[in-house]
Amino acid sequence: MNSSNQLESNHLEALKLVRDWSSGLIIVESAAIGVIGSLLRQSPTGWYGLLTALLLVSLVGSIWVGAVWVVGTIPSIAEKLPTLLQVEPQLSIYEQKGGLKGEHPSLGTQCRLQIRLFLLSLVLFSLFVFFAPPETK
Repeated sequence: MNSSNQLESNHLEALKLVRDWSSGLIIVESAAIGVIGSLLRQSPTGWYGLLTALLLVSLVGSIWVGAVWVVGTIPSIAEKLPTLLQVEPQLSIYEQKGGLKGEHPSLGTQCRLQIRLFLLSLVLFSLFVFFAPPETK
């Protein structure tokens, strides 16, 4: 295998790893939404209702970024990869933009946004469980 084919192969493998990482977060977040639903016996009110709403928004936001942006950008980058590598052999996949029209932010920005929303969700989920009303514990 010549060096340009090896570079392309390495970049494609990296894109697969990013896809798997993003998909893994999506699975965990989807399961968390199910857990939240099973813990709620009634509609939460007051500050606990606000906490629950923020938690769900952060989970759904992270799922959206992962499922629509990250996973949706990867095929676009993979498709352009041979041409991109001819121009810039040392390119970073994280600097590439994607989407149907290239309208999404760079892959690196998307991954950072997804992980930040995921980490926010972890903090909010911890608070959600810790401050759960006695009837839900």
